[in-house]
Order: sequence, then C-alpha cells, then structure tokens
Amino acid sequence: MRQYLKKNRVSILTGIAAIFLFALVVYNKPHRNIQNTKPDFKLTASELLTSFENDSKNADAIYLNKILLVSGIVKSINKTNEIRTLIIGDPDNIFGVNCSFNIRENSEADRVLLGDTIQIKGECKGYLDDVILVNCFLSEN
Repeated sequence: MRQYLKKNRVSILTGIAAIFLFALVVYNKPHRNIQNTKPDFKLTASELLTSFENDSKNADAIYLNKILLVSGIVKSINKTNEIRTLIIGDPDNIFGVNCSFNIRENSEADRVLLGDTIQIKGECKGYLDDVILVNCFLSEN
C-alpha cells in the first residue's frame, strides 16, 4: 500500500510540475509584432462586419487570430487609463469594428478625431455585436 501511495505522489507532483512549466512558457511567450507584420487580409470595416453578420462561423474560420488591415470612419472614441478604443465603420450602422490600442506602446490613437477616415491594423479576436480587433496600430498603407 505504501508503494502505491508513493507512486501516486510522484505522479501528482510530476503533473503539477508539468502544468507549472507549461504555464511559465506560455506566460513568457513574446507578443506578436503586429505593427511590422504584413496583414493577412485588407478590407473595409463594413465588409468585415457584414461577413460576421451573415455567417459568423465562416467568418471566424477566415479571420479569427489573423492580422487585418481595416479601413473605415471613426464613429466612437473611448479613453480609459492606458487603453484607447476606436469604433470604425459605416456611420449609418449602429455596429462596427471595435479597435483597442495600448497607449503605453502606441500613443498614435490619441491623434484620431471623430469622423476621420483611417486604416487600422490589428488582430481579430471575434465578433459580439462589433468585430473585435486588439493590439491595434494606425496604418499609413
């Protein structure tokens, strides 16, 4: 019986160590350099939103975790501590593309005004009522 308990302890400790090591590797994984990465797709905010509204599963398969270059009109600007969120798209549609900027790494979002037509490069994270882009940068392309 003692031998059995000893083996179980070793197995459990080995499992815990493996989980800890995995978490450490994932936590320290470098972030993707979106600013210097070529976009996987170039499209307008209206095209992207329509794609998700018409068939979100198919759009997820195409765009999820991809780098997108999206153009549109700034409909909303939200400023909180270190995050700037711009919503771009068709002014006549209540929904659009929600683009989040980290101001510590990227202060260019503070130059944007309502009504500006801009291009944003970011990583697509899916669709709620808006399409979500994170780690965004303004693009000159």
